[in-house]
Amino acid sequence: MQRVFFFFRFFIWFSLRNMRKHLGRALTVLLGIALGAAVFTSVRLSINASLDSFTRSMDLITGRADRVLIRPGGRVPEDLIAKLLRHSTVDTASPMLTTYVRPVRPDAAPFLLIGFDPILDRSIRDWKIAEIEQSAASLWLDLIKEPYTVMIGKPLAAKYQIGQGDLLTIEHAHQTASFKIAGILAREGLALVEGGLVALTDIATFQEFTGLHGMVDRIDLRFTSQAKVSGPQQVAKLLPEDIVSGSPSAAKESGQGMIKAYQLNLSILSFASLFVGMFLVYSLVALNAASRRHELAVLRSVGASPNLLFILFLSEGALLGIVGWVAAIPISSFLVRYLIGGVSQTISTLFVRVQVDQLSLNWWEFALSFVITVLVSILAALQPAREAMQVSPKEALEISGP
Repeated sequence: MQRVFFFFRFFIWFSLRNMRKHLGRALTVLLGIALGAAVFTSVRLSINASLDSFTRSMDLITGRADRVLIRPGGRVPEDLIAKLLRHSTVDTASPMLTTYVRPVRPDAAPFLLIGFDPILDRSIRDWKIAEIEQSAASLWLDLIKEPYTVMIGKPLAAKYQIGQGDLLTIEHAHQTASFKIAGILAREGLALVEGGLVALTDIATFQEFTGLHGMVDRIDLRFTSQAKVSGPQQVAKLLPEDIVSGSPSAAKESGQGMIKAYQLNLSILSFASLFVGMFLVYSLVALNAASRRHELAVLRSVGASPNLLFILFLSEGALLGIVGWVAAIPISSFLVRYLIGGVSQTISTLFVRVQVDQLSLNWWEFALSFVITVLVSILAALQPAREAMQVSPKEALEISGP
């Protein structure tokens, strides 16, 4: 313990006083490290936010389905639902259609339109109408009784300043139509998909609006409690050859894989900013070691060990990394607000659509950023530290001679 205490006192006397003497160049190095760590952390936090948003949306859309029936490269015939519902192992079979539509307004952004059967879907996915005077039962029945009616999420209603009873004109590749807003969804279940920028409509209305009569994107199956294991094999025998029974999480895992690959690519690119900080640390520590060579020789001549000098300069690098990382935290909080929009937009354009509605603190990412920043700074100080420990005590006499 005394050795540790002595080292800290010696470090303050030898290294910190020198940094204080040359405060300008020390602050320049710290700024470089802080910017590098901030870019690295902000990029990873932005991608993680996009990944979390996509995962939440896919989980909410999947719901409690046991299996999903799809046709690769096409759509599933709707008449298959009746055959599935008659099967003894099937508890419910719920069709679903999804597409992105855009309000007919200047600079309007697309949102997700979901077509489903409000009755068959109740046991698979959760959704609830916000509390209003009219009974919720009559509202969701309006989706079935009245063509071109929708339920919309609160964020979507707030974004376009619309409410229950208003008309929302939206356009699709096939046509443009006005939908009556039957109600506003409470912030739970399907209303949280795409950050709340979502609308629900009856599947018949969806098919008429998009021209997909008799076809659905997928059919979600729930099996009876006694047929959780045997049900998929039995149902598979009923399916046409081009219909595939897959895992409900298959689409989510595929999207996650693409986003994680993009995350790795951006992480490697953002590491270049840390490399700049690494070069600055190397330059500063090497300059300190070279300019104080006479002092190092004197220390060696009075009994300082090579290992002490080696650890001393490594500690300089570690200190620069720690202080630089701490300075990067406020920079990251500012920078991530601008990066998250660009990153999510790129992911939506290249891979899968994401709508980031919240940024959660990921302590693992902060820990990873801290470790990498400090490790990079220590590695940068490694070579100057090795040169410092090789200073001979004789140089104290040689340098001081005439």
